[in-house]
Amino acid sequence: AKANLSLPAGPSGMDPSQTAFFQALNIGTKIVKGQIELVSEFPILKKDERVSPSAAVLLSKLGIRPFSYGMEVEQVFQDGSVFPAAVL
Repeated sequence: AKANLSLPAGPSGMDPSQTAFFQALNIGTKIVKGQIELVSEFPILKKDERVSPSAAVLLSKLGIRPFSYGMEVEQVFQDGSVFPAAVL
């Protein structure tokens, strides 16, 4: 993983038939109003550690994508001149 990620305590939006995904990772849950609720915050990803298949499936079910997008400026063009990004 490129960053740490914790699942917050509270409702997950998943129905009770899917508790096995949480049990596989030893995540404490309870059923409230017909959906799975996490009892406490759970650190599911740690920076520089490999993402387990179980964690990948659970994150997919929760709609959490393990990607980040961004843009890195390398050069700047202004008034006919090109400057390195370090000038910014």
